Amino acid sequence: MTTRSVALALAALFAFTTLPVGLARAQEKKKASNPWVPTNVKRIVAILDGVQGFNARFHTPEGAPFKLFAVHSGVMLFKHRRIAQAKEFEEGDRLVVYYNVPPEGGMKLLWAAMDPPSEILLVELRSQPVAATFKSFDAATSKLTVQVNGRPKTYTVVARVMALRQMKEAVLGKSDPDKNSYSPGDKVLLIMTADRKRVRMVMDQASYDKIIKALKKFPVPPASKIPKK
Repeated sequence: MTTRSVALALAALFAFTTLPVGLARAQEKKKASNPWVPTNVKRIVAILDGVQGFNARFHTPEGAPFKLFAVHSGVMLFKHRRIAQAKEFEEGDRLVVYYNVPPEGGMKLLWAAMDPPSEILLVELRSQPVAATFKSFDAATSKLTVQVNGRPKTYTVVARVMALRQMKEAVLGKSDPDKNSYSPGDKVLLIMTADRKRVRMVMDQASYDKIIKALKKFPVPPASKIPKK
């Protein structure tokens, strides 16, 4: 999965693309028939066979092949419990796949793909985040200091640090000309690990709202059903 077309299709978490005119017009149709709205999301465990153009090919554990169209307004990729890039997925990988089935038929769109342990991230994203004000981040100790309800609080951030701002990768507490950054005083939402002991992700409200709108439609299993390894 290393061709330029695939990298554009599945570049990273919520990698946005400009839709062709015809697809943009399709979005103007009523919600029930719009494939870019997650109205009927299915979950399946499948093995990746490869990608040709924007068609991702899979087969079920029983051997039944199927294809999904792998470009739309938002694609989630996770591996090893972190945001992944397309090149990290290989033929033969066993994945949990979420895809959209429009009520009136049409294209089946890939919404998310991840190794089985990474499905815990979907559980965590759907849990209540902690609203806070960013103060500082110590990369050496992975300690994030914020204000919660006006009081200082320090959390440990899971390595590697995952932060989003305006749906793009961000850094914490330092200037980076190539990335967004969070500075003291910025409002943040902390996505906690399932045990609520550490921070899994840091993001702004706009990014969270975009993610949770689609994620509410996902048939995510409870944390107890997700393998730890």
